[in-house]
Amino acid sequence: MAKERIHALRRECGWGDPDRWFMILGAGLLLATLALPAAAGGIACESTRVVVAAEDPADVRAVCDGAASAVAFLARHRVDALTPVEVRVAGELPAGMPSTAVGCCASDGGRVYLLDYAAYAGRQRLLFNLPPDRAFYSAAAAHEVAHAMLLGSSGAHRLGMVAHEYVAYVAMFDSLPPAHRARLLALHPSAQLDTEGVQPALLLMLDPMRFGAAAYRHFEREPDPAGFLGDVLSGRALAE
Repeated sequence: MAKERIHALRRECGWGDPDRWFMILGAGLLLATLALPAAAGGIACESTRVVVAAEDPADVRAVCDGAASAVAFLARHRVDALTPVEVRVAGELPAGMPSTAVGCCASDGGRVYLLDYAAYAGRQRLLFNLPPDRAFYSAAAAHEVAHAMLLGSSGAHRLGMVAHEYVAYVAMFDSLPPAHRARLLALHPSAQLDTEGVQPALLLMLDPMRFGAAAYRHFEREPDPAGFLGDVLSGRALAE
């Protein structure tokens, strides 16, 4: 029954259409194949190949912090994180995005769109179920940049939805300060990826942040995290 539900949701959300691959409606953080316009200029984030275009310097700092954290997480686990990425921060996302979304990533990994903090703050409870906070905003940036880096990595563009989101959510949780991470995990105290009694793809669609908490706990228990991520990218783990 769960498998039939997954296929039905994929049809509803357009995942069977190669022009709308991976769109997760209502999840807040999206990986979508969009023809996004490139950002004009921007500020380079230190120790990364990420450039951020934003009007508010505080938004630039927060996004760069998230980007640097995502890049460091991937590099620490021997994942290529050298993709040049433009992050365009704006008051609204490209047309066609769900009203609950706060960010999206183009299919080539080269461009990310993220709401500015003022717009994001009105949606954070939909995403994290916690009051607005720039640390969580920075984590949202880490999630999208992780997607972008994976899309630019050799072979990773062939990853399924669960594998892509697993890595992005783990990178997101890893980017949070310990106290923030503990607050977010506490909202999902029993979330476990391998003991949920529901397929990971269905869990991701029904409750994305619960999936994220479960993914982070699962990753933290891995005896060889870098080896496991290598298996994910090669399709040996979390294959659909």
